[in-house]
Amino acid sequence: AYPLAPLLAATFADRFERKWIICGAAAAISVFGLAFSQLTEPVLLIASGVLVTGANMTLSYAYHAYQTEVFPTAIRARAAGLVYSMSRLSATFSGFIVAFMLKEAGVDGVFGLITAAMVIVIIAIGVWGPNVPGGPLDASSPSPEHARPAAQTALAEAILGVYLSRVICAEVTQSC
Repeated sequence: AYPLAPLLAATFADRFERKWIICGAAAAISVFGLAFSQLTEPVLLIASGVLVTGANMTLSYAYHAYQTEVFPTAIRARAAGLVYSMSRLSATFSGFIVAFMLKEAGVDGVFGLITAAMVIVIIAIGVWGPNVPGGPLDASSPSPEHARPAAQTALAEAILGVYLSRVICAEVTQSC
């Protein structure tokens, strides 16, 4: 899905509120993930895998931007840092949970778990997440001209993804 998904996301990143991009990406992850768990045709498996990856990338850029926008300027850096740290801490355990689900319930169970998590995301962000239309959150917020638009973030992610995939390919195969 690199670099196409971030490039595609760059076309709508600043046109919609991020909370709705997050909800849409979470729904797409659920749909394409459940399809992936049920499909057996190689072409369809690859297509659904690419779509899951693209939705994951879209979710990632949107929540990274959103998590900083929801906090007042005075505490924004500390609050966003705490949220990011907690996400990294939870990621430590998610691999073990996925491995357990894979052992106990197979691929269907893993994508069922992921779908349940995405439903929680959709409800939590969709119902309780504040609308952040991209403008200043308070008087001391930087003006929109000085803020880095999400489209630029998505574009930077695409460029970084191409570079990293090339580096990883070179390390693994020694032939890229």
